[in-house]
Parts: sequence; C-alpha cells; structure tokens
Amino acid sequence: MKGALIYRRNDLFDKYMDHIRKTLMEKVGAGFDIDQAFPSGTPVDEIGHWLKENKVGLPDYDLVISDDTCYEGGSSGGRSRINLDNLFNQTFYQMVREDSRLVKPGEYQKELEKYEHAIYEEHNPWPPREKNLEACRKADKDYESVTRNYQEDMCQHVNDILQTVRVKPKSVLIVEEKLCEHAPFRYIVNSKEASRVLQACFLNAGIPTVSSVEWGNDICQQNPSKTTLDWIVHDRHTQLYKSSFPRNVVLLKMPLSNFIADLATNDLLDFSEEDVRRNLEYEVRERITTIEEK
Repeated sequence: MKGALIYRRNDLFDKYMDHIRKTLMEKVGAGFDIDQAFPSGTPVDEIGHWLKENKVGLPDYDLVISDDTCYEGGSSGGRSRINLDNLFNQTFYQMVREDSRLVKPGEYQKELEKYEHAIYEEHNPWPPREKNLEACRKADKDYESVTRNYQEDMCQHVNDILQTVRVKPKSVLIVEEKLCEHAPFRYIVNSKEASRVLQACFLNAGIPTVSSVEWGNDICQQNPSKTTLDWIVHDRHTQLYKSSFPRNVVLLKMPLSNFIADLATNDLLDFSEEDVRRNLEYEVRERITTIEEK
C-alpha cells in the first residue's frame, strides 16, 4: 500500500500529527513516502501549484490523508482518502460523548467524502476532457443536500457540548468572518448565514445573550476592556489574541475539534490528552483497515 499525508499546518494539527504519522507508518511502512506539511497560512493557490507539479504519482496511491484546504487545492487523486478535518472533529466529539460516534456511525462522513470526490472528478476530469455540466450540477446538488443534514446534526452536537461544560456562558459573541471555511458551515451561502445557524445553536442550548459581529477587528474597535462577554467564538483562520481581551473572556475557535480542545484548555471540559491520542490513532488505524479490506 502506498500512502501520502498532505495538509496545511495549524496549532491543533501540530499538537497531534505525530500520532497520525506513527499509525500511518505502522500500517503502510515504506509505502508512506509523501509527507507534505504546508506552513500555516499558505494560500490555496500556492498549495494547488505544488500539488499540480506532484500529481503525476498521486493517482497511484492507495491512500491520501489530507485536510479540506489541501483537498480544495487538488490533493484528491488517491484511490481512497481520509479527511483530516472530519477525523479530528469525530475524535474530539468522542471526548464529550463516549457513547456515540460523530453523527450517524460515520454515514455522513462517508457520504460527504464520496460527494467531495465526485465533485472534484466532475469539475477536474482526468484525462482532460470536456466537462459534463449536468453531472457537475448533480454532484453539487447531492453534496449540498448531505451538507444540510450534516449541519443540523453538528448543531445538535454543539448543544450536547454546551450541556456538558462546567460553567455555561451568559453572553456569547460570534465572529462571522471566515466561518464558512470549516465544517459544519462549509458551503453555506455566506458567513452571515453560518453565524445565524450557530447563534441558533447557542440560544437553543439556553444561552441568554448571543450576538455577532462581521469582522474580528470590529471587537477591538469597541474597547474590549469594557466588554461583558463570556465567550467569543471565531473560525481558526480569524486571528484574535487573548491579550486583547479581559482575562475572563474565553476565546473559542471553530471547527468543532478546535472548539472542544479550547474548552478543555480553559478548564471548561475535562478529558485526558492521552485519550485524544489513543482515539486518533484508533480512528486512523480503523479507517486504513477498512480501505485495505476493499
């Protein structure tokens, strides 16, 4: 089996990626010969350029492990793919709900990855040929339908998490900027709509005051030292700095994996780092085994 690991770095990936590499080496051995980690913030078009130059061999790979950013850049091409973002989301949700896998036993994840692959293949035919526009529209529509269902379940998970935290917030501010760049809000029409969905999650969980701003800079212009906020929720691609806010304000990033990890870092959830590592390794091992058995 030939395997490749391709992703753009972020703090959460950096913390645990060695455990994924370890498992990949155990399962694939010398066949694991592409390990490409792009620096945090690398533009998608730059990633796409690297992938275009190196794509000649990727279709021959049995397994490509990649995040959504590199997938959008063109890292599809292997016979099977493990989505890093989904892997981390599922692993961290298990830290909250040990009795349940993320959504319906991996069904949405499998469907999302299937339709992601279909979209990529229809929009980027190989060998080069004229696009089938009807097939492109169908692939897009199928993905959107599954994504809507996925968003509904993910919002239920946000509710589950908020019922588990040690101290519920009284006031939450959501930063709309870039919310659409990660699950569960990828492919929502715009970030304002994503914020509306997330606000509903918090309100349904019993948080009395939930508001939003369009940009992270909007908060800093409002004299944050006088804020009465408890939590600020923002996408991990939107840079906010703890030093800019009073000590009592908790900064929480999306997607779900970051959200849960940040809650634990702020002593609002309790789980073992060793459990995270063990669960990540288990999930990777299980998914590779499933691929091997195909």
